[in-house]
Amino acid sequence: MKEKNKNTLQHALAQLPQYQPDEALWQRIEGQLAEAPLHEALQRLPSRQPSEYVWQGIEKQLGRKGQLRSLQLARWVAAAAVLCGIGFAMHWLLGDTPARVTTAYAQEQAQWPVTLPPADAGDEEAFQEIPRMLMTSVVGSAREEIAGLQSNLDELNEAVNETQSMIKRYGADGQLLQQIVELERERTLVIKQMAALL
Repeated sequence: MKEKNKNTLQHALAQLPQYQPDEALWQRIEGQLAEAPLHEALQRLPSRQPSEYVWQGIEKQLGRKGQLRSLQLARWVAAAAVLCGIGFAMHWLLGDTPARVTTAYAQEQAQWPVTLPPADAGDEEAFQEIPRMLMTSVVGSAREEIAGLQSNLDELNEAVNETQSMIKRYGADGQLLQQIVELERERTLVIKQMAALL
């Protein structure tokens, strides 16, 4: 392969900085070069087969060491098994007893159908009278606020009447009774707001 830009390459190589390696690097390279002939000489050494007697002696020595190692391993396994057994026994004896699940129930008798207490006629008259008094006595910007409160009161009265008719048709349910209580509470708050404007 022929270099096309040989002059540019030579100019770039000439601009590269010079680097002098440490003296230790050269010594290490010399040591490795000295080991190379040693490796070559080791490969040229003749190989020799030992007699069977030598191999039998080696096997006997290896067998004893293997037996000693397996005996030590067996001791460690036995010690670990004993410790695990003691741990499980302590956990079983001292551990928390499992919780017992019990079922409890109660019976109650209720009168059916549940009847609502009669509405106080005086309260209903007050609910009707306060809005009338406000419409006649208040003038100006307060009239718009009163009109908003009156529409809220009308919606609440309608919801109370619907809920009471549902109770009469289908019987008293705990949710329906709770709904009546909430509606009456909201009606009372609206009437209090109206009374505050008087």
